[in-house]
Amino acid sequence: YMGGWQVTKIADILPVEMLHYESGPGIGRVIEKDHELMTSIPWERGFNRITFGGSNMGAVKPGAVELAVLVETVGEEVPMMVTGEAGRGRNFAFMPDWTWGWGGLFSEWEYYGDFTNNLMLYLAAQKIPQDVDLLHEARRELLRLDISRGLLVSLFDFVEKFGANPMPLEEMLDGVDDLKREAESAYIDQDFSTALELIIEAIAEAERAEDEAVRIKNAALFWIYLIEWLVVTATMMVSGMVVWGLMVRRRYFREVRSTRFVG
Repeated sequence: YMGGWQVTKIADILPVEMLHYESGPGIGRVIEKDHELMTSIPWERGFNRITFGGSNMGAVKPGAVELAVLVETVGEEVPMMVTGEAGRGRNFAFMPDWTWGWGGLFSEWEYYGDFTNNLMLYLAAQKIPQDVDLLHEARRELLRLDISRGLLVSLFDFVEKFGANPMPLEEMLDGVDDLKREAESAYIDQDFSTALELIIEAIAEAERAEDEAVRIKNAALFWIYLIEWLVVTATMMVSGMVVWGLMVRRRYFREVRSTRFVG
């Protein structure tokens, strides 16, 4: 709204003409429900309850398509999502913020990741998957697999520091990575059913590897605890013998037979 884009070449390829002011808070509403990008996202699942803190203002350029509007709290509707063509490519304008500013609540929406991924496919003129639930689950499980693998590697490093043999664990991790690569390849080929099956199998393998790592860790820690206990016990015994030898067995030690009270 401060005109930052207007002095760059980006302004020429945007589907909107930027105006020098901003709108107030509002809620998004889809108006082109049959558009290929919009049909790939379940907007009816909570999008209409998300409030944006504000929006840049822009006028839709001729030939561009307004996909959604922002309904301000005062009842006015302003452009929110606009797309069109620029040269041999596609363009897209998301007028509010979709990060931690005006769009903080939107970035926490369950289907935020699906929207950003599908938007990139749309702009690259690629086929956009329309099986919303399958794609959403595949992406969610793929993220879960990445997190599980990262935790697994950290656990392996922890086990190795205690002198345990990491070779069996590394072999299991290799199996997880092989399944992950196959799943990613199927995902890129948009074979999401196969990708999801492979991801679930990889997660199960990662969980087995985690259980094995915990078992090895516990075994290693058992010997560490045992050695520590033996060292402490031996130290106490030696200390006791030294004290006994110094205080009890010395020849000049004599029992006190009487004491004198000094008032």
